[in-house]
Amino acid sequence: MEYNTRLLASTTKADRPAKTRNRCNGEGYESVALVPLRLHGETFGLFQFNDKAQGRFTPEKVALLEDLVGYVAIALAKLKTDEALRESEEKFAKTFKYAPLLMTISNIQDGRYLDVNEKFLEVTGFSRDEAIGKTSIELGWISREDRIKLVEVLNKFGRVEEMELSLTTKDKKSIACLYASEIVSINGIKRLLSIAQDITQRNHIEAQLRQVHKMEAIGTLAGGIAHDFNNILGSIIGYTELALIEAPREGELRYELDQIYKGGKRASDLVQQILTFSRQGEQLKKPLKVSSVVKESLKLLRASLPSTIEIVQDISSEDGTILAEPTQIHQIIMNLGINAMHAMQDKGGCLIVKLEQTEITAKGPIKHLELKTGPYLKLTVSDTGKGIDHRTIDNIFNPFFTTKAPDEGTGLGLSVVHGIVKSYKGAITVQSQPGQGTEFNLYLPQTFENMIVKDNFDSALVKGKGNILLVDDEGDLVHAEKLILEYLGYQVRSFTSSLAALETFRSQPEGFDLVISDQTMPEMTGIELATELLNIRPDLPIIICTGYSASLTSEIAKRHGIKAVVMKPLLAGKISKIIKELLKDKEKTDG
Repeated sequence: MEYNTRLLASTTKADRPAKTRNRCNGEGYESVALVPLRLHGETFGLFQFNDKAQGRFTPEKVALLEDLVGYVAIALAKLKTDEALRESEEKFAKTFKYAPLLMTISNIQDGRYLDVNEKFLEVTGFSRDEAIGKTSIELGWISREDRIKLVEVLNKFGRVEEMELSLTTKDKKSIACLYASEIVSINGIKRLLSIAQDITQRNHIEAQLRQVHKMEAIGTLAGGIAHDFNNILGSIIGYTELALIEAPREGELRYELDQIYKGGKRASDLVQQILTFSRQGEQLKKPLKVSSVVKESLKLLRASLPSTIEIVQDISSEDGTILAEPTQIHQIIMNLGINAMHAMQDKGGCLIVKLEQTEITAKGPIKHLELKTGPYLKLTVSDTGKGIDHRTIDNIFNPFFTTKAPDEGTGLGLSVVHGIVKSYKGAITVQSQPGQGTEFNLYLPQTFENMIVKDNFDSALVKGKGNILLVDDEGDLVHAEKLILEYLGYQVRSFTSSLAALETFRSQPEGFDLVISDQTMPEMTGIELATELLNIRPDLPIIICTGYSASLTSEIAKRHGIKAVVMKPLLAGKISKIIKELLKDKEKTDG
């Protein structure tokens, strides 16, 4: 008996068996049997049996062949399953090895690592030999407390999902990770698969974003209080200016009023600095004689220091000039001075402030500061306090880094000083040893631009003639401003209501030569009032005063026909010059 077998592909065509028999008969085979390959009711192949003799495939033989084909089907299905399993394991192995997440496989019983992937080795710094066979606790990767917490969650829920942990690398660097674990079957054995995502950078970015939002909130708060605070300063400065007008030219009273006037202006400058800082804007730098600002700042600092701390000045450079903003130099002295006070508060000591000229050369001892060559002013602030250790000194200029108690400082002082010096294209160095005090050296590039010499109060006033409409919702402020304008020679009608001012102007639009209005008022803003006034008389010069308004810029004011925007508080010298300039054409006509 001669058999010939073929394994055919599965077919769904009804006439396939008849065609197969016809072809086999044509080849000399008289007996043909077709047995399907079936498993779990699914046909996935066909066995063909041929014999050259007739009547070979009796029902008994066909039943035997069907049993045989059934075993073949089971064997083929197993081969197919094994192949799929092998491919799946290969894919898992490749995924595990090259995944961008930290992955480990460990024993469930003792937690010892059986395998770790490349990302784990890269981030942790351990070698494969160091990691395999060790537990996470033995490596120092996970703390014992966190490991206990992980096991508790795993036992309770069968898995750990997105637990944020602080993990420690081989070089003792702490990183933040999102951690997940689950029991899986590998080669039929239950193992613990753990996955960690390094979110240190993400947390850093989120912290920066929170800081940005914090600064935006500070900016909003600053904008809200600046208007009211500038109104208060406006009253203080305004009435002080009036007192200076009436005070004797010499004497103690004149000196005291001058100090009040300077303090008010300094407070006004500080408000503008807060607003500029919160808006990330640029400070207006101008030629500045540093020695006078340093001396003035030290007078104010003296009142803040205990009597156990002595201030020693060595200002040898009286004429040195830099491009700077006076309030920022004042801030530098105050921040460094307060830091020195904290360093000496236990035993007292000496605060030494020096100012001298120096030259930066390409081959000089401080060329490593990457300063441009040329003349500099060197400001040195040193103390005899407890000093700074080497671990701390590398971080002192970082924002929010502080060694003070929570109620003693924010950690912003030195970072602000560093930022100011860098903005001046200068440099700052620090030298310190524990128990031997601290010395800060600031290098500020000199300028030889002509310094603008400030006029004193009296010589800054420019008098004139004309009728002015004055509008401000603060009664005390509008009264002080009215008195000053009248002293300058103007006829003034003042209002605390923008609506009342508008009605008065409508009744006599030619009766006013100029309008001075506050921007932020309850009934009608300065811009809205100006629009109504200019609809009545388009040639009317209008000055808008503002403590702070993000929406009011010079460009916006110009589009509305406003001639000038003046920041509060109004200074008599400044406003007198602006009024004189706006009314010069009228004076020529009248003349």
